[in-house]
Amino acid sequence: MSRRHKERDEVYAVLRWDGFHGVASEPEVLVTVKEIVRSQELAEAEVTRLNALNEGKGIYYWWQSTRLFPEGARRAVMTPDDVFDPVGPGLALR
Repeated sequence: MSRRHKERDEVYAVLRWDGFHGVASEPEVLVTVKEIVRSQELAEAEVTRLNALNEGKGIYYWWQSTRLFPEGARRAVMTPDDVFDPVGPGLALR
């Protein structure tokens, strides 16, 4: 659980980049969330294992910390306008 924000848990996403698709591909094709784990140590170990297993195949794994909000917790939500308008109204709280 986050020390600053008790209503959320800190989790770690293991991400995959498929470089063999080429740089002209859409980001949705290039990046995949493989899994979410609850410890940084597990994420680091899985990234190390997967990168060794896929060496030379144009695939790269890394981990990124993120947050998991429990059901009903207050969280920031992006509106559809925020996605397309970088100077839009920002995040709305729900």
